[in-house]
Amino acid sequence: MSDIPDARPTNPAAEHGPTAIKTRCMGQMNQPTLPSISAALLLAASLTAQAGTSEPETTVSVPPNYTGMSVDTATSVVNRSWSEQFRSEELNTLLRECDRGNLDLNAATLRVREALARGQAARSVLWPHLDGSANVAQYAGRSGSNSARETDSGLLLNASYEIDFWGRNRAALQASDALITLSRADRAALALTTRSAVISAYFNVLALRERIALAQVDLRSAEQALGAVLARQTAGTANVTEVALERSSVATARLVIPDLQEQAASALVALAVLVGRDPEGFDIQAQDLSGVAEPEIAASLPSELLKRRPDVASAAAALAAAAADLRGAEASLFPSLSLTLSGGVQNPAVQAAVTTLSGTGAAITLGGQITQTLFDAGRRKAVREEARLRHYELTLAYRRAVRNALLDVELALSHRQSLLTQDAERKASRQQTRLALEAAQSRYRAGSGDFLSLLESERGAHSAQDQDVQYRLARLQSLISLAKALGGGWDVGALSDREP
Repeated sequence: MSDIPDARPTNPAAEHGPTAIKTRCMGQMNQPTLPSISAALLLAASLTAQAGTSEPETTVSVPPNYTGMSVDTATSVVNRSWSEQFRSEELNTLLRECDRGNLDLNAATLRVREALARGQAARSVLWPHLDGSANVAQYAGRSGSNSARETDSGLLLNASYEIDFWGRNRAALQASDALITLSRADRAALALTTRSAVISAYFNVLALRERIALAQVDLRSAEQALGAVLARQTAGTANVTEVALERSSVATARLVIPDLQEQAASALVALAVLVGRDPEGFDIQAQDLSGVAEPEIAASLPSELLKRRPDVASAAAALAAAAADLRGAEASLFPSLSLTLSGGVQNPAVQAAVTTLSGTGAAITLGGQITQTLFDAGRRKAVREEARLRHYELTLAYRRAVRNALLDVELALSHRQSLLTQDAERKASRQQTRLALEAAQSRYRAGSGDFLSLLESERGAHSAQDQDVQYRLARLQSLISLAKALGGGWDVGALSDREP
């Protein structure tokens, strides 16, 4: 593993030094019954831990601006109410339903609460443990002609406390707090993804409904054109080829509608699941995209992105937890020191190995214990190595998350800009299609144009309208992708909220 840098944070032994270790440990072992050889073995074992090196590089270079974006245009930040800027009350209602009823979000909320419970359990290790006990024991025996009987009893409170000299328990608490942050960030990332999916599915349903309506109009135009060609065939002015072409056009127009209807039904079912509703009986009122506004969403500076992407915050929290686990693994190489205190009423009042005080009375027991594993076949060092490699892995994951976040914004901006550059050409195309239709209508009213030419112009206009609907949907979808890439108005300060 020589190609992987040593990712251990500073070792407690390196911080305190052998002298500090000896002074603190021996100060707690001032008990005449503890052999001096045991203290020497414990101290020698504690010094087997090696001093670590600095942590791996976690910084990622961030460009001053995104490609093609000037500083002047990088002053706006997506806020949490960005979805309301589409000005659709029905969409806002669906998003509120999603926040309450989406099963994945509810499960993520429970995972946050589970992490909070684990954090409380980890925090309790830093405090003394107190419990009570009551006992009654009957002793009886016989030796030759002599016999004896004794009843011992006690009602005691027992307290124990582990002195976190090397920070192992504190590291466990820090890891637990980091995992709480991670669970909150994961839920925020899931909420952003789910809400974006709801908006996207809603717009997709509206666009498909609008395209179905246009396809039905186009089918009627194709049927009218077929009728006109059949009339001309009867009059002897149209041949079999023209009739076949028109019949093919009618069949093609008919095939489009069921396909669009199936897509719309599937999108509606997906929307129902996203908002936590049963697909049966679920429906929305809007029928097209005409009532949807297209807001302006600008990108903030890349340096702001790291504070506004919950997935980046999740990767950072996972890295912090791994660093704490590594510190805990390092601390486990050192001795553990615990104190015990027991007091109450018992009979006999003193029940020790050498001295016994008969009768019922007050009793108190005070003790300390220092423990150092002398041989475990390398288990603790293996755990430390695993923690070190895990920390290094999550360092790479954090850097990858930052780069992916920057890439997401770059791609969303590029796609958005590509669509906006098409706007002028599409407006010109719509203008020419409308002029062609108006000219065909004028000629038909003046008697210089035939009905078939008028129908063909109308079908061309319907096709252009269908393309416009798809283009409008693509622009709305690009706004969703951009807002999602920018974090959807989320901020790292939300991780400190008390609510899950």
